Amino acid sequence: GLKTFTVVFDDSAGSEREPARQAARELGTDHHEEMISGARVATELPQILRAFDAPTGDGINTYYAAAAARAGGVKVVLSGLGGDELFGGYPSFRDLPRLQKMLGAWRHAPSSLRAVTLRLLRARKSARARKLADFLEHARDLHELASLQRRVLTEPARLGLLNPDVRRQARRLGPLHPMLDDFVAELLTADADQIISAWESRTYMADVLLRDSDVFSMAHSIEVRVPFIDVPFIEWLWPQHAAQRIREPGSKAALADATADVVPEFVRGRRKQGFTLPFSRWMRAELRPFLAETFSEPSLSRCPALDASACQELWRGFDQGGDARDWSRVWSVAMLVSFCGEARAA
Repeated sequence: GLKTFTVVFDDSAGSEREPARQAARELGTDHHEEMISGARVATELPQILRAFDAPTGDGINTYYAAAAARAGGVKVVLSGLGGDELFGGYPSFRDLPRLQKMLGAWRHAPSSLRAVTLRLLRARKSARARKLADFLEHARDLHELASLQRRVLTEPARLGLLNPDVRRQARRLGPLHPMLDDFVAELLTADADQIISAWESRTYMADVLLRDSDVFSMAHSIEVRVPFIDVPFIEWLWPQHAAQRIREPGSKAALADATADVVPEFVRGRRKQGFTLPFSRWMRAELRPFLAETFSEPSLSRCPALDASACQELWRGFDQGGDARDWSRVWSVAMLVSFCGEARAA
C-alpha cells in the first residue's frame, strides 16, 4: 500500500502531526512519523553540514523527511514541490500585484516624503516593514518586485554584513536579480500571475527547494520525484485561462477543486502551513552552543568576505531577545560561515 511520511516535533502550534494522521486515516495509507527535537538536530548537525554542496539556510526539514522515508523502507518518494509556484499558493501572488499598484503613486510622491517614509520603515523592528522599504526603494515594476521577493536579507542588512571591499562590489551590482533582463525578455506576453509564477519557480524553487531536496534526500539514498513540474504538465497548464491556474491568489483553490474527488475536504479547506521547524526556539536553546561557536572570531575569520563584528552583532541581537522571526536571517548567515569553515578544512 501507499506509504506517507511526516516530520513532527514537540510544538503543537507548528507540528502537523494530527492533520497528517487524519489525512492518512482517510486515505488509508501506511503512515510514518519522524520525531525531531532541537537536541537531535544539534547532535546530528555535523553530518548534515557535511551533506551540503553549497551553503543553504533551508533544507534541514527535507533531510529529516528523507530520513523518515528511508527508515520506512522507501527508496523513491513523491513531492508536492511546484504546487505553490504553479497554482498561486504563496502570499506573493496576492501581495506583489498590490504593491505594483502602489508604485506609480509612490514614484510621484515628493522625494522628501519618500525619504522620511523609508527611514521610518527601516527603523521599525518588523521584518515586513524593512522588506517593504526595500521594495519601495528599489523596485519600479512587477518584475523588480518579484526579483526582490525571495531575498533573505534586506539590502542595508546584506551590505552591512560584508567587508568593505566586497561591499563596494555588491553595491555596484545592486540588489536586483542578475537574470532580471532575461526574465523580462522571456515573459513579454505573460500576465501578472505568470510573471510571479515564473520568478518563484526559477529562483526560490530551482535555486533552493529543488537543489536542497536533491542534496538532502540523496544523503539518505532517497530519490525525490516532482510530478507538478513535469515538463508536459507545465506546457499544458501555462497557457490555460488564469482562473484554471490561480483563482484565489495566496491559496491553491484551483488545484483543490481539481482534486475534490481524491483529497479529503478538510485537507483542501485547511489553511496553508509552511514546512517550517521551530528553529527560533531551538536557536536560543539546544542550538545556541553551535551558533555561539559559529559566530566566534576564529570561526568568522574563515569567511573573510564577511564583516565579523556585524555578523556578531546580528547574532547577539537575536540571542538577546530580538524578533523571533529573524531566525532565518541569523541561521542563513550561520550556514554560510559553517560552509566556509568546512570548505577551508577540506
